[in-house]
Amino acid sequence: MKIGIMTLWQSNGSYGQLLQHYALQKYLRDRGHEPYLIRYDYLHDGLPSGRFSERVKRNFNFDSIVRFIKRKRMQSQLYHEEAKDKKAFNRFRAKYIKISSAVYRSYNELVQNPPDADVYITGSDTVWCFVPEIRAFKSVSPRCRAYFLDFGKSGIIRIAYAASFSTPVVDKQSINEITPYLKKFNYISVRENSSLNILNECGISGSDWVPDPALLLNADMYRKIYKQERTIKPKDRFCLLYKINESADFNLDVVYAWAQEYALEVIYVAGGQTDRYKKYNATIYDWLYLIDNAQYIITNSFHGAVFSVVFNKPFAVFPLTGGFSQANIRLKSFFELLETDRYIANNNLDILNIEIGWDGINKKINSMQDYINDVFHKIVISNTPPPTSQLTSIN
Repeated sequence: MKIGIMTLWQSNGSYGQLLQHYALQKYLRDRGHEPYLIRYDYLHDGLPSGRFSERVKRNFNFDSIVRFIKRKRMQSQLYHEEAKDKKAFNRFRAKYIKISSAVYRSYNELVQNPPDADVYITGSDTVWCFVPEIRAFKSVSPRCRAYFLDFGKSGIIRIAYAASFSTPVVDKQSINEITPYLKKFNYISVRENSSLNILNECGISGSDWVPDPALLLNADMYRKIYKQERTIKPKDRFCLLYKINESADFNLDVVYAWAQEYALEVIYVAGGQTDRYKKYNATIYDWLYLIDNAQYIITNSFHGAVFSVVFNKPFAVFPLTGGFSQANIRLKSFFELLETDRYIANNNLDILNIEIGWDGINKKINSMQDYINDVFHKIVISNTPPPTSQLTSIN
């Protein structure tokens, strides 16, 4: 079947964003489908009308404006680096990602000229992170409607796979606004267990809590990708330090001192960091190789943790802090799903010496994959209700 996928896709710096979409396309293609990315330009789609200055005054406080300016400054710094495709994202997309011929510059273009497909999928990633715009602007924004798949013929099968609200709670007004869109879906699964509570408030039952699509593929499938490319290959045993450009209680001096104690080189991959330590501008192929071959992985990234699990590598996570702390729900939920906990507390890296029960985790992931296979077969092939057993009950 022809499957159009709506996800976040325009970053040239987020390894996880690109690889989670690759994984979903690969998974569906291996099962005989024709998946492709619907290139919806969510970054530039319009918000509700009104003068920009008036909207800023009405909906943002001083702290949020300061954060906005800092974020834009960092984005500007990253833009020049990413535009050169030093991380090989564009090359990866050209080789592995099937895309729509059209770029949809707005939600209206999706409505007027809907993508041709038998099935629409929204997800994974934080595709429903635009819901807070409802509260701010007193209406459902075009971006919300786009990622709730409010376009195309009514007979098209609509699926949410590992969709994320990026927040544990949604206000009552927004619940009322999004409920009609959610009720049009044939099947909904979410990436965080807190999202099940939001769906319940919308009167949506029978949804599943599922892992990130990166876990739909096994490690050897990712190895085939990087083994076809030239990659960074450190000569000595190393620890991978992967820090994304979000706040976290990262004491880098502690990390480097710990690595020295264990005779490990530190390979530091980061985005938008200005500290004094040497950093590696890893391609997406380098990134996969480094995770697969590191002795240990230390990160504040959700997908850094996910791919550590894919490759069964000892890892630990610094939780995010400040304005980004809400994003910890995705890691917390991920750890609950796999029944493990790899948070670093008080800069104590001893957790890296605690053995991870990989046999149990891999068994659980395999059970999840079997269940998801059954779901996709029933929904996509025969258009019947999903299995009655819930993924959250799998041991």
